[in-house]
Amino acid sequence: MDLDNMPKLKLKYIVFGLLLVFGALGIASYPILEIAKWLAEILSIQEGVPVKDQEHGWLWVFLFLSEAVVIFSACYTLLTILISKIMGWSKEMSFNIFWKGNYPAYWLKK
Repeated sequence: MDLDNMPKLKLKYIVFGLLLVFGALGIASYPILEIAKWLAEILSIQEGVPVKDQEHGWLWVFLFLSEAVVIFSACYTLLTILISKIMGWSKEMSFNIFWKGNYPAYWLKK
């Protein structure tokens, strides 16, 4: 990754983006945890024993990471849609900013 050619965002937009990411993490954490518990129960993962030492531990790790990515992505997408509604942006503009990193000129330092 070439850090010299990255866009130089104004501080308030950096904070805005970080709040969006941490907000999505906060919202996603509860369902991720509940599904992880449910998967552990189904796959007979014993509490207090390392997952790598259990018969279906590898499957639990794979399913846990997969569901975490899906749930976080869904929460992040829903928050970007909500922000686009509040700010009066089109969904395309919101998608370009938050998923593609195509920032409007007024977000960049001069």
